[in-house]
Amino acid sequence: MDIAILKAEITHEPVKKQACDISQLYSNFFDGHHVTFFDVCAQQYPEKHYDLYVVTGSAASAYDDTPWVIALRKFIRHNSDKRILGVCFGHQIIAQSLGGKVEKVGWNLGCREVFIQKREAWMEPDSQKIYAIFNHQDQVVVLPENATLIAGGQQVPIQMYRIADNILCMQHHPEYIAKYQQALMKHIAHVIGDMPTIDDAMSSYQDAEHLFSMRKWVNAFFAEKI
Repeated sequence: MDIAILKAEITHEPVKKQACDISQLYSNFFDGHHVTFFDVCAQQYPEKHYDLYVVTGSAASAYDDTPWVIALRKFIRHNSDKRILGVCFGHQIIAQSLGGKVEKVGWNLGCREVFIQKREAWMEPDSQKIYAIFNHQDQVVVLPENATLIAGGQQVPIQMYRIADNILCMQHHPEYIAKYQQALMKHIAHVIGDMPTIDDAMSSYQDAEHLFSMRKWVNAFFAEKI
């Protein structure tokens, strides 16, 4: 696949030194595919067609009225017939752009369980529960009208959804590795400000060996549409 990564986040230097840049994580996740990065914070967008558009995580909120967030919502609305993967903020802004609703509900950090609520044919290997990395304080509270809920849980009822057969979204970070998330949490600890929450998240990384690779699911969902 020829993939456009709509990059809405930056990796701060301390995190790069301890782990890597976010671009490297996406390149690794889509190993074997051709990826091109676009800085949507600077309102850089593809000028040609791509097989897949990926909207990344971000420190911004999907409901912000900053010019670049408004432009990204407009891009999503105008390209909702294309193949799109939404990750964390991407998952949120796609919902917000297409009739859903996003709200700030508090921090959800660390390795957490994701419970599959709707089994679909592309979800091989089959699993009813997976472990994934979360790092967010906003979440989708109302799905777009034509969305199908795939996974949820008590703290995050809307963890994964799809729209038709061309848009797939997930609140967790399938591209993250534990080392990157740990470095990031140390860097933003002063922003989080809740040490019990941070300590709980850090202790959750003992489950990192159980992290589920979403690569096969993502590849299967999109590849059969090309």
